[in-house]
Amino acid sequence: MEYLSVSDDGVTLKATVQAQPRCPDCQRPAQRVHSRYYRTIADQPWKSLQVRLRLGSRRWLCDAPAYSRRIFTERFPGVVPR
Repeated sequence: MEYLSVSDDGVTLKATVQAQPRCPDCQRPAQRVHSRYYRTIADQPWKSLQVRLRLGSRRWLCDAPAYSRRIFTERFPGVVPR
């Protein structure tokens, strides 16, 4: 977790994943980060406050020459859908 912010209009939790993902095609561990972005996911209110989850996600480069996919994005299975 990077930070938790509580204000009059809601609660925001900002988090990133520290694990090294595997390419969905070749299953090799990714070595190079292509870029980063944040996804904002809304959840059910908590004590009348809006709840927001900001997930930091990375796009990775796959160096395997045998596959056409070069860039893939981290997934958060069990947390948010694709």
